[in-house]
Amino acid sequence: MYYRHVSNEEAKKIVKKGAVIDGFIFAIIAALIAVIFVGTIEDNQMISDFVIWIMFFLSFIIMSIYSFCKPSIIEKKDQALDNPNSKIYKKNQARLESSRKYILKRSSKHKNLRHILSRKNYRKVMEGYSKLGMNESEAESDFNEGKVYIANSSTFSISSKAFASTREEYVVSINSIVWVFTGYEKYYTSNVMSPLVRLHHLFIVFEDGCVSNVSCPEELCSLITEDIVNYGNCVTTGYSDEMLQLYLSAPEKFRYAVKPSESIQYQPVNLTLRPLPLTIYYYPEESCDH
Repeated sequence: MYYRHVSNEEAKKIVKKGAVIDGFIFAIIAALIAVIFVGTIEDNQMISDFVIWIMFFLSFIIMSIYSFCKPSIIEKKDQALDNPNSKIYKKNQARLESSRKYILKRSSKHKNLRHILSRKNYRKVMEGYSKLGMNESEAESDFNEGKVYIANSSTFSISSKAFASTREEYVVSINSIVWVFTGYEKYYTSNVMSPLVRLHHLFIVFEDGCVSNVSCPEELCSLITEDIVNYGNCVTTGYSDEMLQLYLSAPEKFRYAVKPSESIQYQPVNLTLRPLPLTIYYYPEESCDH
């Protein structure tokens, strides 16, 4: 499956175009079935033959109608994911909770870094730990003693000293983190049934003005956030535009500043509707040393 980042408007156009094409294809097939049936009908035709042809015809008619309605169905489902009162939201939250329990169960069963990573990746991660003043033995010990989560071909480690993501070969000091929240972007995929998906990111904000973005499954982002708060020093969670402005005005004072209590969003932030200023982004490969 491939992923392609799209805007809201572009996503609607792509889904609508695909729906119209599919709808016409199914309608044409239904029409052909009707024509063939009428052309081959005989006086002594059995009732069972009528039933079979009608079932084929109706199935393609239903698929055609569903295809034409698909854009509105997808849009309503996407909106329902952000509505705590909707059945889709509650079902998704139940799925996320089940996934969290599974991840937590697996978290206690993991190998050390040397056995998890390739030689090249291991060297890169160790370089990250060395910047925090830890040698190889201390890094392995810190990794084993902290919380370790494995999901989507990534391993995340959170301890009282460091947060590490092996896929990004990313290691930072826990004590330098002042704010953490989750955001998501919408992507168009090749999946016919679910052409639009949400890919989540954990935003880790530091006291020196650096912000990093780590790819993370939604259910795992919340677990990592809790651990960073528990291990870190006065770390803020949740997002609001007011908090962002407070941070941008004085990153070094954000940790102990009085935070605005209004309109704080603890659910993942839609980055399309509330884009963050890219000028403050430092992705893992460009991140400041912490």
